Amino acid sequence: MIEVFRKNSSEVALPHLEKILQKDSVHRYALQLYAFLQFKNNPLQSLKSLNTLIRHYPTNLMYPYLRGLIYTEMKQYEKAFNDFQKILQATQVDENRFCGQQTPMDKRIDIQYAGYTRAHLKLTITILFLLTCWNKRIRLIRYAT
Repeated sequence: MIEVFRKNSSEVALPHLEKILQKDSVHRYALQLYAFLQFKNNPLQSLKSLNTLIRHYPTNLMYPYLRGLIYTEMKQYEKAFNDFQKILQATQVDENRFCGQQTPMDKRIDIQYAGYTRAHLKLTITILFLLTCWNKRIRLIRYAT
């Protein structure tokens, strides 16, 4: 496999992957690599591998996505649309499912921030009070002299 990446050639890896798939025809990672490597040169073989992966791992959305890309390259847009539509339906999030719940870390941050803002507010009020008193003292001293 390292040779494949060094030489940037899939011809080195394909015989190894074929040996693996002869021994175990549903080996997940071998089928996945086989589908990737056959994507441009032999899209029908890549489709066959992806169909097997989709049959055995229906919850993995990467496989229908890749199959949809292959169908798009082959200009079979309706089949590609069906795959992409399945992906979108599987990943839709209902707006009502969001509960806005905080994690314990969020709560700690809020409590710390609330404490900081209260202390900051007290300090600001105290400083404003002292400045106001100081201004009044200066005015009183000016009027007295």
